Amino acid sequence: MHRPFAPVMHHYFFVSIIATLAHPAAAAAAAPPAPAGNRDEKTASTPAAISGYQAHSKNAIKAFSNVGMVFLGDSTIAHINQNETFWSGLESKYHSLNLAIPGEHTENLLYRLQNTDLADIKDAQVVAILIGTLNIGAKDSPEAVKNGITAIVDQAKKIFQSNTTIAVISILPRFSTRLNIAINSTNALLGQALAGRGNNVQFIEMTSQFVEPSNPSGLREKFYMPDLLHPSTLGYTQIIDRLSIFVNGGKRRLMAQGDENRNLRGQRRDENGGS
Repeated sequence: MHRPFAPVMHHYFFVSIIATLAHPAAAAAAAPPAPAGNRDEKTASTPAAISGYQAHSKNAIKAFSNVGMVFLGDSTIAHINQNETFWSGLESKYHSLNLAIPGEHTENLLYRLQNTDLADIKDAQVVAILIGTLNIGAKDSPEAVKNGITAIVDQAKKIFQSNTTIAVISILPRFSTRLNIAINSTNALLGQALAGRGNNVQFIEMTSQFVEPSNPSGLREKFYMPDLLHPSTLGYTQIIDRLSIFVNGGKRRLMAQGDENRNLRGQRRDENGGS
């Protein structure tokens, strides 16, 4: 089994940190500019470094020949590979690729998609997007966050094939009444905005699975890490269960258990050069 993804991205971040410490002046010169104008009005204004992003996707192609499920977003989805056993299962079954990056706002992800050649993974069957909680924390309005996410969806549709399912996961509830008011409003706007985008754009509402009114936190805490922000392995399992129905149009799993000799497109490995 090939598992190059998390080490590649982690290496990229560690190299960046070392370079910053060794050459602080150069790092300051290369830092992305501050958002231009009001972030609430323009969510796509902050360029972010894209070094390593394209190489990350190319490594996936070398490992799998095809990618089934791609994750985009912030740390609430980026941490899906922290449990190595769980992630190994996703790689084996779905040929998963984690391109989510902690700290991302909607404008950062949009910039990456606009400025990175991801042609190698354009045949992915599912692109799962979970982003926006940091925009909410930065007090962007629900309307602005919705606009940022729908712009990401529009850009993703330009990159991936027409039969790729773009699955937008609702922003997950947090341990904050104030933030949850904005999160719920944003999710409601997203559901409305994406409803008419066709069968290949899906809004995955996860709020009911992650709330538990009887808990003091208001959250179903077993689905969260101790920080009550990032999903636990159980929480990610809930998300994957919802995403899996869109694999191959819901007709079959990418690589069903007991069918390890077939690749993402249903071809037997010996029919497709062993991929």
